[in-house]
Amino acid sequence: MRIFLLIMAVWLSLITPVLADSGFTQADRDRMIRLETRFEDMDKRFEQISIILYILSGIFTAMFTAIFGFAWWDRRSILLQAREEARIVFKPHEERRQDYEERVNKITELLRQVAEKMPELKELMHQLNLL
Repeated sequence: MRIFLLIMAVWLSLITPVLADSGFTQADRDRMIRLETRFEDMDKRFEQISIILYILSGIFTAMFTAIFGFAWWDRRSILLQAREEARIVFKPHEERRQDYEERVNKITELLRQVAEKMPELKELMHQLNLL
């Protein structure tokens, strides 16, 4: 008898879920369809946002490249102009410097000739590495 009751209990526990109503109604189906459409709309919005982000990153890259290129070009042109102006300004000084070098060389040569006659001067010029 116990075995019979045990078999009946197992059999009823297996059959009861099959006989029970699934609980999925037409309202549940409509709700699922609305949720799916909302998710599709959200997917479209995310795609739009990602496209906008790609466009913004492209704009930013183009602006950065343009600004960097302009700064590089401007610096190069300013440096070329500054070099040319420096050449113009220092050209008279360069001629004067060459004139001074010639004078110093003549004075050094004169001192060497005098140093051959004066041993003290010759010694001093050796100490200063002028001979």
